[in-house]
Amino acid sequence: MGNSHNSFIWNNGCRRNKKIYNKQIFCMNTVYLKVKVKAAAKKTEIKGKMADGTIKISIAAPPEKGHANKKLIELLADRFKTSPQNISIVHGVGSSSKLIKIII
Repeated sequence: MGNSHNSFIWNNGCRRNKKIYNKQIFCMNTVYLKVKVKAAAKKTEIKGKMADGTIKISIAAPPEKGHANKKLIELLADRFKTSPQNISIVHGVGSSSKLIKIII
């Protein structure tokens, strides 16, 4: 995913009204989160934050056939009080490092 959060401020996405707070990108009613997922964990939970602002998340689902990604989206939808349809994986569908877009 790159060593800097700036590697994800591309020319697409939000061009105006973009704010960076605590190394995460916010666009009006849209939040972009960098996450590092550990699939097949004992428990689904948000573990904390890494030094670069990436959020560590454990998912109690296997990383097969999209099961872990589905559980990740369900967890974030619950946490952000939004519908799972408002959450998408922008980058890293098949990786443990992901960029998540959340419309709130």
